[in-house]
Amino acid sequence: RALQCASHRCFNCGTLGSSYVVMQFGVFVCTECSGKHMAVGHRVKSVTMGSFTPEEVRTLEALGNENAGKAYLAKWYDAGDLSRPNARNMAL
Repeated sequence: RALQCASHRCFNCGTLGSSYVVMQFGVFVCTECSGKHMAVGHRVKSVTMGSFTPEEVRTLEALGNENAGKAYLAKWYDAGDLSRPNARNMAL
């Protein structure tokens, strides 16, 4: 079953072209950010090369970047908290 998703931007850095999924969080990320997640032990799957169980598809449909952002970034404030990661501030 093909995975359909409106999450075209990386959840972490906002780069266009989300090629991977971090299953632990149900978010779509770019190649560079997928490497950061793998480095800390998160399970990452390729959107195009991976296979997804029906349960994983339901999880991704329920979460995805938009809903995950509402949950994980609910108390994050642009003006007062640290800035979201981007290419300039993403050092591992």
